[in-house]
Amino acid sequence: MSKLTEITPHELRCGIGACPSVYEFEDGSLLIVGTRASEADLAMLPDGKVGADEFAVKLSRQYFSSLKK
Repeated sequence: MSKLTEITPHELRCGIGACPSVYEFEDGSLLIVGTRASEADLAMLPDGKVGADEFAVKLSRQYFSSLKK
């Protein structure tokens, strides 16, 4: 089983409950927890951009600008 590490910037982490988060697998891929994109957001994407087995997730840019490798 692959290890999963939370890499959400410390200043953006919440202590309890559900909140946006960023996790990294050992292979470097990311798991994103965020708000499911609205129908209006999805309508702005080109057709076919979100596959049948995919979800579009909306997350503030600050979650990524603070990430360091």
